[in-house]
Amino acid sequence: MRVAEQFASPEAAVPRAILALENLNGAATYHETYGARQPLAAYRVSLSNVASRLLVVLDELPTTRPAGPERGAADANCEQRLLEATDHLLDALMEHMDDCGSIIRSMFPTSDEARHRTVYSKYKRSVEPYRKHIGAIVNYIKHNQGRLRSVNFAWLGGSIPGYYVEGPIGSGVGPAQAIHGEEPTAFSFNRDVPFHICSLFAVGDRLAAALRSADSRIDLGHAAPATEPMPSDLSTALRRASALPRVFFPDEVKKPMPLIQLNGDALTIELPSSAVKPSGPPLGSKVLISARGDGVTRSFKLPYLRR
Repeated sequence: MRVAEQFASPEAAVPRAILALENLNGAATYHETYGARQPLAAYRVSLSNVASRLLVVLDELPTTRPAGPERGAADANCEQRLLEATDHLLDALMEHMDDCGSIIRSMFPTSDEARHRTVYSKYKRSVEPYRKHIGAIVNYIKHNQGRLRSVNFAWLGGSIPGYYVEGPIGSGVGPAQAIHGEEPTAFSFNRDVPFHICSLFAVGDRLAAALRSADSRIDLGHAAPATEPMPSDLSTALRRASALPRVFFPDEVKKPMPLIQLNGDALTIELPSSAVKPSGPPLGSKVLISARGDGVTRSFKLPYLRR
């Protein structure tokens, strides 16, 4: 999903759906018919939930230590908290996608189901790549006994923390092929966090377009906020995500580059971006894995290790 947004500051940065919902200009909503929140309230609550979960992930990142044979109980606990925070973030993102669909539903009376289907179908196609990505992970964890496991590329003076989805592979376990494909790969937090933020803004842009299709009176312009922008969980997450190193796992260097960049206070959100080129881990890096045994499985396939 493509997105390119410029904001005066992280505090002024909001997905375009917020602006559309703040500028209904007399457009009717039917949320009470469906037992739902008023659309702007629903979006704000959903966005706030995602932002707070993003912050928890970012809070845990500095405390993460590369997994290794000498790691202590405290390091293992930090690592587990980061994986749990990531699991909660993925759940919140999936819930956000469902909330956006409900907001579109609230713009149509029950008597206008045909037009609702047309608008929603177009919106759904536009966000399908991202929904499919997070949906695959969340559903795999829920229905296939999948678990998040940590993986780090580590070298003298640096490391790249990340995670993969572990699942059954034949008689053993490893990076789930339904998520990672045939090659055993993983997701670095250095790319994953900016990727989710960029996608959050891209979904907001597509939702705004769907709202305008529902009622042409809705204004999509970037109107100046009525009050001075205030720090929020989202603005804090944007500032902190912009400081993440642009050092990714080897396979991610070839993927579309998600950019969260501060130039002074000015904020750029862009996917894909050609303004910055990520780098991979240096030669000689160690791949450090955290896994938990189940007392039965004896065969393990590990990310980035072919054997």
